[in-house]
Amino acid sequence: MNRLLLFFTIDFIMQIIDAVVAFLIGFFAFKGFRLLKDRALLNLHFSFTLLGVGLLVYGITTRYFMIRPSRLAISLSNFGYFIFFITELIAYGLLIFTYLKQTKNITSSMSFIFPVIIIQYGYIPELIIFFLTAYITCQCAINYIVRKNINSFLVLIGFALIAASHVTFPLVRYSGLSFLVAHTMQLMGFISLLTMLLRVSSNK
Repeated sequence: MNRLLLFFTIDFIMQIIDAVVAFLIGFFAFKGFRLLKDRALLNLHFSFTLLGVGLLVYGITTRYFMIRPSRLAISLSNFGYFIFFITELIAYGLLIFTYLKQTKNITSSMSFIFPVIIIQYGYIPELIIFFLTAYITCQCAINYIVRKNINSFLVLIGFALIAASHVTFPLVRYSGLSFLVAHTMQLMGFISLLTMLLRVSSNK
């Protein structure tokens, strides 16, 4: 039981830290949008603000389970993860739409099948998010090849780490260390994006 409590404690702490960083990314993305009038920064603001909300909801429901472990608490925790999963779909979907619009390559619409029951850090939801973030990473790589500057490199590293974290999360059932590694990669990815936005703000 102590190991389970430690697992949820780490999960809760990382979710709250990730949520704070996501909100900071949203804040500085909006600040950058006001300075540069770049629509992509506005979409980044909406995406990471939404991610922050999802992480916060998931963190609160995880904390409730830690305080009052019960079947209701498990259901609430699963619901919190479901909300977070939906916010990830919308957030990363919006960023993909932004990249497609920038490249004027919107030729087909995307549809998502939402599973009725989503297991926390299960293969299906994490694989879906991985493919979304992997696509964004590929677009960031193309952008870096074209621009070859530090900001585009930070964005590339950020989304690459986020994508890698979603490959690692499902491995938690095999190794507790993979859970900590996944959370760390996601946090470092967020920090990389935040660093880029801070650089943009400081240069103006």
